[in-house]
Amino acid sequence: MNGLNTDKATILALVREALDHESTYQPIDYEAANALLPKWGGSRQELKQFVTLAVAKSSAVEGSQAYKNSST
Repeated sequence: MNGLNTDKATILALVREALDHESTYQPIDYEAANALLPKWGGSRQELKQFVTLAVAKSSAVEGSQAYKNSST
């Protein structure tokens, strides 16, 4: 998704669909978070939307916490 000028709303829709099927598959999280970073045309708001969605979808298995890499 990164570098393909994919609309960020499309990315969020694809992520939502993927998380509906595999809510704890971490590569989905890594790829989506990277694609939504401001340096790749995303925004803090879109990234926050994704994190909120990912935590909500995986909380039954992983709890309600997430962490952030301070270098991004």
